[in-house]
Amino acid sequence: MLKIKPLFENVLIAMRVYYFTLAALINIFGIGQIKNYTLGFKPAYISIATIFSGMDYRYALLISSLIVVLTCFIAALKVSWRWPRLFVFLSLFLFAAVANSTGGATHLYQFWLWSSFVLAWAPSFIGTCNRHTQMRYLLSWWGAQSIVLLMYGLSGFWKVIGGIVQLYNNQNHFLAPKGLS
Repeated sequence: MLKIKPLFENVLIAMRVYYFTLAALINIFGIGQIKNYTLGFKPAYISIATIFSGMDYRYALLISSLIVVLTCFIAALKVSWRWPRLFVFLSLFLFAAVANSTGGATHLYQFWLWSSFVLAWAPSFIGTCNRHTQMRYLLSWWGAQSIVLLMYGLSGFWKVIGGIVQLYNNQNHFLAPKGLS
């Protein structure tokens, strides 16, 4: 018979590490982007990021970054509650909208966004939890890993397909000596 308790405790630890790592990355790369923009920079807010319209972009990036960092710390400390994990997904969605409102789309936070969406579906519990709740936690953790592997797998698959098409059309492809330069 499979013992769930030690595995379940490891999943809770891994979820805490996940949220602390996300907070550190947003702190380093999200807030670190502020220095790249001048005071007069005006992004094209075409999404939920319009709540920041009229505000200097650096402040919008700072506020959205700090919201993500704060919700990540709350979710890491209260990993058994669902609402902080849901707020991590929503705040990361807002941060990605602000970061992508500069005219170019970046996929830096895409797998963090979708894995946080899957982790938000893990159930809430207080104190001890039954086997069904533990299995749902394991399912959400495995689902988050699966979505990341699926995204990277599909990305690599289409790069290989594109390289084969370029090779077939006698174009410079990624296997050529100067293909990746």
